[in-house]
Amino acid sequence: LAGPEATVREALSQPVRVLFEDQAWRIEPETLSGYLTVAATLDSGQPTADLQVDTARLAADLRTQFTEPINREPVDARIGWSDANGLVALDPSQTGVALVADDFAAAVAGSFLAGHEPVDIPVLVTRPEIDAENLDALGIDTRLGRGDSNYAGGSGPRDTNIQVGVNLLNGTLVRPGAEFSFNEAIGPIGETPGWVEASVVIAERVGTGKGGGVCQVSTTVFRAALLAGLPITEWNPHTYRIQGYEADGWGPGFDASILQSGSNPDNWGDIRFENWTDGWLLVEAWTSYPNVIVNIYGTDNGNTVEIGGQSQSDPITNNEDVEVPTSELAAGVVRQTEWPMAGLEVGFTRVITDRDANEVANREFYTKFEGRGNVYEVGTG
Repeated sequence: LAGPEATVREALSQPVRVLFEDQAWRIEPETLSGYLTVAATLDSGQPTADLQVDTARLAADLRTQFTEPINREPVDARIGWSDANGLVALDPSQTGVALVADDFAAAVAGSFLAGHEPVDIPVLVTRPEIDAENLDALGIDTRLGRGDSNYAGGSGPRDTNIQVGVNLLNGTLVRPGAEFSFNEAIGPIGETPGWVEASVVIAERVGTGKGGGVCQVSTTVFRAALLAGLPITEWNPHTYRIQGYEADGWGPGFDASILQSGSNPDNWGDIRFENWTDGWLLVEAWTSYPNVIVNIYGTDNGNTVEIGGQSQSDPITNNEDVEVPTSELAAGVVRQTEWPMAGLEVGFTRVITDRDANEVANREFYTKFEGRGNVYEVGTG
């Protein structure tokens, strides 16, 4: 048995080194000897020994030891748009890997019994969905629409919430055939850090709430989606006219409110649109005081968008004053919280035509803004 003995002594003489990317480990011979099996056999009438490694048991133990340091999920690239270069990766993507334990055990066994060559750990590689090395696969090649809105003259807390909303929205991607949701893009306002209390319209009254002012961002998204020719699947105009939304040439009715009220997101007011193109959509948002700007990039399908048929009623002025009892003020104290504003009925039509001048969509957007008189808080405390 001198031959098998020499093989065993050689196998036990040094560890097996295993490598993955920039990491390395040693599997000591004393560990591997526990998986070694020696079977006495006859070879042409002469006794010998058949040396093997129990790779099934070794694979199970290697899986336990190496899954955590090796396995990882793929990481999408963070992408943006450059007017000079088109779609660019702002942060790189990373491939996902998963340990292939059976192949790993076979390679370690082979190295242990024959030569102790280093072993590259075998893995299954998966590419990320947003792959920095293959951005062309997203099909984003042009700007489809640009929306803007003016937020000059607002309060500091409102400006803060606008910036938070813009930062959360920026870089949102929409798969082909999928639906964009503003609420999903920014997440639950109550759970995301950065939001502050600011003025907000709730239940037809002006008050304060965390995230007040975020509708400046949703309004800008609505305008970008309108001009990009994307189907608007959910839209909720504001109860009252907000003068700032009518700046810079935008007439009344080009606004979109959102409301995260209650614990069930299915019941929240949202602005949604559908990606009916063959490629992905990229939603970019930023502020350049006093403007919020939202660009939507995607695949150029040759469609054109025309906004027309704008209509506006006479002002609705017969609005009664309102008194709101509150225990927060002492009895007899009166505080004015809102001032009169005329109501208005407005509308416009968006027509979308394809590259052959065929009409593919025609929709009217109608809003009835409620009027209001003076609103007073009357103390009952």
